Amino acid sequence: MPKYLVIAQFVALFVASSFFLNACQSMQGHQNPLEIHTEENNEGFYPLFPKEAMPVDLPEKYGFSRELLDRLATYSGQLFYKYTVKVNRRNYEKQVQSYCSNEGARSMNPKLCAYLETKRKICMTKGCNFMGALPACSGVRYQNFFITAKHCLPKNTFPRNPSAKFIRSDGTIHMVKLKKTSLLRHNKPYDVAIFRLLEAKFTTDKNFPIRMSKLEFREPVAGIGWPILHIRQGRQRKFNYDLEYKHHRVTFGRVMQPNEMGRSFCHVTNKDGVSNIENWELENTCKRGRHWRKERGFKKRYYARKEHDPFLTNSDMTWGMSGSPLFDQQGRLVGIGSNVLSNDPREYHRDKFAIYVRADRIYKMLGSIEPRLN
Repeated sequence: MPKYLVIAQFVALFVASSFFLNACQSMQGHQNPLEIHTEENNEGFYPLFPKEAMPVDLPEKYGFSRELLDRLATYSGQLFYKYTVKVNRRNYEKQVQSYCSNEGARSMNPKLCAYLETKRKICMTKGCNFMGALPACSGVRYQNFFITAKHCLPKNTFPRNPSAKFIRSDGTIHMVKLKKTSLLRHNKPYDVAIFRLLEAKFTTDKNFPIRMSKLEFREPVAGIGWPILHIRQGRQRKFNYDLEYKHHRVTFGRVMQPNEMGRSFCHVTNKDGVSNIENWELENTCKRGRHWRKERGFKKRYYARKEHDPFLTNSDMTWGMSGSPLFDQQGRLVGIGSNVLSNDPREYHRDKFAIYVRADRIYKMLGSIEPRLN
């Protein structure tokens, strides 16, 4: 066979194999994460206090020791900042419904609910303003930083008088003031906001390691945060939800989509009722920057953003768990919570996975604030 024919065949084979590989990658890049199914039911947020509130054998089922969870729980915090509720005759009933509709909501906003009840007459006639501290999201302290989800911050402004609540190992509550950093608001494609802790003790406290290696499919993980649980009707007895808001809680699960190819969600929003979240797909490329988007079946447009290189788990996720830390069996931070691929985050669905920001991405962001961290 002539030499030029051999070369031509080799080139044709190379082109064909490259085209097939790109086609496979493209198909994987647009695969709907919900096409991955799991028979495992990981519903539940379990309290660490009192000790008997969590089933004894539950941590061992996922390869975690109770001692490790107790230690890691001291790093999980709840973000607070000052807020103002403006009340008048037109919106009084709506505000009461939003903040004081049931026992769980009232336990989260006791001072506001008492104010609305005692000042009803004034609020309905002249109007009134209430100033208080709002529990926003979960977060985690690492060295002298407090890391949470960026979408938890108030719109178009910095949070007023931010602070974080932690639970010491003896069960006592500890509040720490926070200070903004250059990465509190940013244009990076990660749902991450970073505060600085204004307390010397926390800067010298021994920290957990950050996971830099890749995640494995079905690898066990544990998340620790402050979920809003009064929305889970009928679950109070099974998961001890009557203890809510007093302490943080643990949820267990497995990594269901490691996303080794580094794909992205291109149309992300944390605003409710404007997007069919269950149709979101991991894609290879996205538009640059934020953009307006309107989906079929929804009346309002929303400002879509990119979430680059997330991973997915089948652990429980609901309101209040945004920013919550996720750990592996060695006690290494693997990510923080961002969202859940469900149009109804109030309930748990085993095939609607939670979205997490990778810890190694957060580590690189921390390195841009100060010299490289150890």
